[in-house]
Order: sequence, then structure tokens, then C-alpha cells
Amino acid sequence: MTLRHRQHRVALVPLDDRPCNETAPRLLARLVDYELLLPPTELLGHFTTPGRPDLIAEWLRQAADEVDCCVIALDMLAYGGLMASRNARTPLEVALGRLDVLGELHRGSRRPVVYGFNVIMRLSATPTTDRGAEYWDKIRQYSELAGRVAVQGRAEDRRALEQVTAEIPPEVLNEYLAARERNHQVNLRAIAEAAEGHLDFLALTQEDAAEFGLHQQEQEALHAAVAELDARARVAIYPGADEAAQVLLARFVLQHMESRPKIAVRFAGANGDRIADLEDRPISETVAGHIRALGGEQLDNCEGADFHLFVNTPPGGARAEYAGEPAHGERVASLRPWVADIQQVIENERLAAVADCAFPGGADPALMELLRSEVELHRLASFAAWNTAGNAIGFALAHAALRIIALRDKGAFDLAHLLGEFQPMRYLELLHSLIDSEKAHIQLLFTRFIDDWGYQTVVRPAVTEHVTRLLRASVFDLRDSHHEAEEMVQAELGKLAGEFYLKHFLGKECVGIGAGSHKSSLMLCELEETRIRLPWQRLFEVEVEVEFGVQLAAESSVARASASGDAVPDEQRP
Repeated sequence: MTLRHRQHRVALVPLDDRPCNETAPRLLARLVDYELLLPPTELLGHFTTPGRPDLIAEWLRQAADEVDCCVIALDMLAYGGLMASRNARTPLEVALGRLDVLGELHRGSRRPVVYGFNVIMRLSATPTTDRGAEYWDKIRQYSELAGRVAVQGRAEDRRALEQVTAEIPPEVLNEYLAARERNHQVNLRAIAEAAEGHLDFLALTQEDAAEFGLHQQEQEALHAAVAELDARARVAIYPGADEAAQVLLARFVLQHMESRPKIAVRFAGANGDRIADLEDRPISETVAGHIRALGGEQLDNCEGADFHLFVNTPPGGARAEYAGEPAHGERVASLRPWVADIQQVIENERLAAVADCAFPGGADPALMELLRSEVELHRLASFAAWNTAGNAIGFALAHAALRIIALRDKGAFDLAHLLGEFQPMRYLELLHSLIDSEKAHIQLLFTRFIDDWGYQTVVRPAVTEHVTRLLRASVFDLRDSHHEAEEMVQAELGKLAGEFYLKHFLGKECVGIGAGSHKSSLMLCELEETRIRLPWQRLFEVEVEVEFGVQLAAESSVARASASGDAVPDEQRP
């Protein structure tokens, strides 16, 4: 039974089959009681095996008559996914032809809203062979130097560009440049589709980049096309990639609910002018781009904000430079007042979201030390430190924005119950939906901590070092290396997850439900199961799924349990 007068449905064509592109959007949809439809798993490909765009297009045609919105990763539709977009195997004419389906989605019996997103290629290709791995860094150097020469024209950069060009085999460089040019033409076509109205909104997200690079000229051409076709209202160009599906899903829900969240952005140390690693512009511009894509409004002050987005900015320098004392202690001290503001917002019964953009590829240890000791983590609206700054900002914004909608649903439910507008069975059905929404929120919040901090910052470096030692000692079985590495991750991360849940989530009150004499609180119970795997059989990403219990306890029982430190009685379960 849905919270709404009917079940809202969204069709999602994800960027690939990784958890950040499948699992996270599913949880976001559950948060607001929407149904999310995805193509059959076998159509999405896996790692270096591309998806099947022609069959996905046919799935889209059929789904369009059944859904309110389509959110489409054009990289999957054109090439078969993100990895496939980084090589030149799909000819330009084939990729462009696959976009024809966009014009067909509005011709059926139902006109869904159609959002698309596409990635502006990063500075290097993805090495999938020994030969590719040999020149991966050289290609990145080439791209960045070519961008510097185009913008600054310095003689020393020209000489360096000539040197690195000579070190890359022509066939390797030519394939990279061919993939870039093809992708650029597909992005130009996507803008034209938006201008024609075939896409109601298009997000062109810049993947891993730098202040200089070939992407600069591409972005200039894309902006020119947007202006020429008068498509400014329909197109946004900003840093990101893996978070785009979540941002656009949130955009549709917000617009469908006629909600435009007001967001107060609070940078650590007021350093919104910092440029994060793997990004090409100041953090403040990245935030503004994501808020626009979300459909929100950024406030100049905190008055009237629907939620506060706390952005941890880059300190300057690599993560390793802050690992030891006194640098770590100094960073903790510098962040302490800003973290105190996060807790103050929570204590004032306002929503606080945290996007940790200090370092790419995991959370800031100094920030996590403070959050774990000084902030009620279970009361955060969202947290993210996934991969790049753009990824983290988009994850945090989408989750927090839909948290607002979920809480408004709860408020409407409480009011209707207070006025006696529910029959008993209808009340129980809607109560079940609200509890499921709250569980989805906690799963999103908890797994982001476990993935972005627990895995990326703590476990992954340790497992990588351990595997390297075993290889050097010749005791690592390469025939079964994936399983050995995965077992190490499962053991270490499973232990960390259990301890983290025990300290920061178990027994906590996450939300109140109902009103008056019927007011209850939803309490978090034991962590029942933690499932961990390496979805692409590599150490870059991890999949974490959890099951935990909840109890619906009368407010008086909650207060007594909180005062005594006891658990809520089992008979209070819903």
C-alpha cells in the first residue's frame, strides 16, 4: 500500500551495474515510496563487458507507457555503459542512432518526464590491458598539457607536451582522442535533444578532470551549443558522474511534489574557493551546479533553510600529508568549530547534510574523528564522501532533499491520524510504508559511512597493503585472488560495520510517528545481517547491504528506556 493516492513509478537506465548506480537509487525511491524500474540485469553488462543498448532502448519504449518519469544514462544507451564510453569501439553513427529512441518516448499513450545525463570524458582512458595500463598516466599528462598549451601557450608546456606525445604509441593516443571526439559529438546531440524537448532536462557531468585539460575546449563548445539552441533552462554542465541518477531522481520527485528546497551551504573554514583534486573549478561552483540540477535554491544565509549542506573543503595537499602529528591534530582543531555547528543544527531540530570533499576516494580521517565523537550521526539527513567532490556533493544533496519529502509525508500522516481520518487497516498499511521509508533512510546513511569511511579510508588501504605484502612473499594465490581479497574485506569491514552500528545506531530513536496519545518512536534494534562483496572483483568499490530490526515504542517507553539505558521491550514491536 502506497502513501500516495497511487504508486509513482520511475524507469532508470543506470550508468552501469555498480551499487552506486543501482542500489543507492533504489533506496532513494523507497525513501519517498516511489517504485523504481530498472532494465533486466543481463542487459546492463558488467565491468568491461558492455551493456546491450538496443535491447535497453526496446525496454525503454515499453516502460514509457507505464511510468511517470524516465531517468536515462546516455552513456549506457549509446555505448553500453561508462567503461564502454572510454574506448572507441562503438562507431559515432551507431551511438547517435541509438539516441533516436529519446524522440519516441513522448509518443505513447502516456507522456513521461524524460531526464538524461551523460559524462564528459575524464582526462585519461580506462586501462583494461597491460598495454593500456602502461600508458594510462601518460595519456592523462598529455591531456592536461594540451589544455595548458591551448589556454596559456607557454613554451615549457609545449616542450613537455611534445615529449610526452613521443612517449605514447600513436595507435594508443589516436584511440583515446577518437573516443573523446565521438563522446563530444554525442554530448552535442544530447543538447539538441534537450532543445527539441525530447529531454526535459539534461545533466552533462564532467568526470575526473583538472584545472587544465582537453575537457576545457569541449565544455566551451557545449556551452556555446546550449546558448545557440536556447537550451539554458534544460541543460546543466558541472562536475560529477556516478551521482547523477540520484540527483535527477530527486529532481523529479521534488518537481512532482511542487517542492523547491532552500539549501544553506556552509563550507569548512569558508573555503568555497578551493579546487578539489580531480575537479576543474572551485567547490562553490560545483555545489551550485548540483543544486541547480537538483532543482533547489541556494540561500545566501541560513534563514528559512530547509536543510544545511556542510561541505568539508580540500585543505591543500594529499591525504598522506595529514596522516601523522602534528598535521592531523592541527586539522582536527581547525574543523572542530565547523563540526560543532553541525551538531547545533541537529539539536535545533533542523536537517544537516554532510558532503566530505577534502580528499578524493574516501572520508577525511580528521572529520570522521570529530563526527564520531561530537555528532549524533543517526540524526544526520545525509552523509557522503564517495570518490570525487562532485560525487559526494550529489549523493548528499539528493538524499537530504528526499529526506525532506519523507518527513513531510510523515507530518501529513500524523495530522490525518490526529484528526481521525484513518480506518484501522488503512492506518496500519500507511504506518508500514512510513517505517519502510525510515529504514531506507537509515540504510542509505549507515552504508555511506561504512563505504566512504570504513572501506575507502580504513579497510581498503590496509587490504591493499596486505595483499601487496603477500604477493611479495609469494604466498598469494593468483588463481583465486579475487576471493582471497574479498574474504579479507568481508572480515575487516564486517567487524568495523558491527562496531560502528553498535555505537552510533543501536537503540537510537530515529523518528517520532503519530500524534497525541498515540505518539510513538521508531527505535533501531540489532544489526541482523551484513552482506559485503566486491561487485566488480576489484578493490575500487565495495557493496554493503545490511538488515536491522526496528521497534515502534510508545513515547513513554522510549523516555523510560532512554533514562535507564535499557532497550525497548520486545512487545513494543509493530
